[in-house]
Amino acid sequence: GSYECWFEATRGNVTITSDHFTVTVNSPGLTITNQSGDLTVEKNGTARLFVKAVGHGVNYQWQEKNGDAWKAISGETAYDYAASTTTAGEKTYRCVVTDSYGATKYSNEMKGTVTAGTDLTLTPAIAPANASIKTVKWESSDSSVGYVSQSGIVTAKSAGKVRITARSSDNNAIVATCTILIRSTTVDPGTSEGVGFEDWN
Repeated sequence: GSYECWFEATRGNVTITSDHFTVTVNSPGLTITNQSGDLTVEKNGTARLFVKAVGHGVNYQWQEKNGDAWKAISGETAYDYAASTTTAGEKTYRCVVTDSYGATKYSNEMKGTVTAGTDLTLTPAIAPANASIKTVKWESSDSSVGYVSQSGIVTAKSAGKVRITARSSDNNAIVATCTILIRSTTVDPGTSEGVGFEDWN
């Protein structure tokens, strides 16, 4: 800022006052030195955005774009921000950086895309309907391609084919299998293009 200054000197009954002059104190400068770019993660994954800046008394405020307007994200005032990944889709973020001198800088817009995920839930058909034991054990022929949990949820790990087996809990001879073709572990938001059935046996 700018300040008006002068000097006064008193000796005995005499006071001498200098002419007024202006002193300007320049801000050391607010500069964004680094920031993350666009990113794509799977649903429920980790999406961390960041901005780094130098200046005096630097403050951060993350914002999310809503239509043509920007809305501050409550409580997100650190240099990094863990974006929500619970819903598939695309959102746009930026960070407003200020300093103690009132300077303001805006980061680049950052697009965060959350894919629909690569999970597929299999449900066994138990016959007869009045069977006393209706639980099965799930097995994968290659967990590095497709991992299956004991709830029947198949998670794609890499492109390829994997055979999933459902085996009766009380009789290993009673089995059902299916082959799943995993085309890619990256899918378009809102689609199921990552995982698809090839055939049932």
